Amino acid sequence: MKGTEGDAGGFFYVGNSSMKRELADRAGEFDIDFPYEAFDDYEYGCRLRAAGMKSFYLPEALVWHAHEHAPTLAERARSMMRAGESAALFERKHAGPYEWSASCGRHPLRLEADAMYWGARYLLLRSPDDLGRYYGSRLDAAFVRGWRRGQRCHF
Repeated sequence: MKGTEGDAGGFFYVGNSSMKRELADRAGEFDIDFPYEAFDDYEYGCRLRAAGMKSFYLPEALVWHAHEHAPTLAERARSMMRAGESAALFERKHAGPYEWSASCGRHPLRLEADAMYWGARYLLLRSPDDLGRYYGSRLDAAFVRGWRRGQRCHF
């Protein structure tokens, strides 16, 4: 098989993959504790790797993932909040720390204040970098809010 062995930095998206039945049997079924469309694939990928999965990065592969419309910032923020809740559940099942742990140490209001700053800078200077920082801060705040909620409640 052409490609470079690796797991793309730990990311594994089950929807665009195939595997032998024996591997799926060793890893078990999807964990239905995850209530949203976030972290269920990641968690399953961790168990697949532990069961011996080898993945391949194929840069020439093409995948089409169509959406009816481009999500708004508010829709993306709702998705990030659900992802944050799922991340908290993932951490209960698989001890960290993880790359998102540092962001979750910041208060969401601080991240929203950062977003206001970058949004104001963008309005004044029209720098695409500032707009990206605005969006990033808003989405980080939503993720942290979800993560904090997930820390308080058990699904």
